[in-house]
Amino acid sequence: MTKVSLSLRAVSQYVSDENEEEENEDVLDDMGIFNYEKWASSVSPRYEPNYGTDCFQLNGRTFRFTRERIVNRGAWCGYDQLLTINCNGRSTEPMKDLLQHIKNWQPSREANLTSVYRPMPKDGDEKSIHWRRQCCRTSRPIDTVTMELKQKIEIIRDVNDYLHPATS
Repeated sequence: MTKVSLSLRAVSQYVSDENEEEENEDVLDDMGIFNYEKWASSVSPRYEPNYGTDCFQLNGRTFRFTRERIVNRGAWCGYDQLLTINCNGRSTEPMKDLLQHIKNWQPSREANLTSVYRPMPKDGDEKSIHWRRQCCRTSRPIDTVTMELKQKIEIIRDVNDYLHPATS
C-alpha cells in the first residue's frame, strides 16, 4: 500500500529490514568504533499508511483498508490502532485469499528478524500482563558473538528446546 497510497506517514522508529547490512557498512568512526549518531542518521524512514481509509487491489479485487487510532489508557504508549479491511461482494473468498496471502508472506518477510517483546498490562489491569511485540531487529549471526564454541552450541540447544512446541 505504501507504493500506491497518496496518504503516508513516515515512522522514524527503527525497524530493521533486508537492506540493513548495506546501510551499516559505513557506521564506524576514524578509530573503527561504532558511531551511533552516524548509524541513526543513515537509517531511512519507514513508511506506512496514514490514519484514514485507502484502497488497494489484489488478484483483481478492490479492498478498502481503514486505519483508526484509538485511545488505550492501559497501554504505556497511550494509544492503539484498529485496522479494518472491507471487500464488496457476496463471497468471503476474496477476504480469505487476502488473509492467506498475508499469512504466506509474513514468515518469509520475518525469517531473518528477531522480535523484541515487552510486558504490557492487559486492558488497564496492572496485575494481569501479556507480552506485546515492540519491534523487530535483524537477527545477528551466532558466529559474530565472541564466545567459546561449546557455550554457543549449548545456548542454541537451550533456545531450540525452549521454542519447540512439544516443550511448551
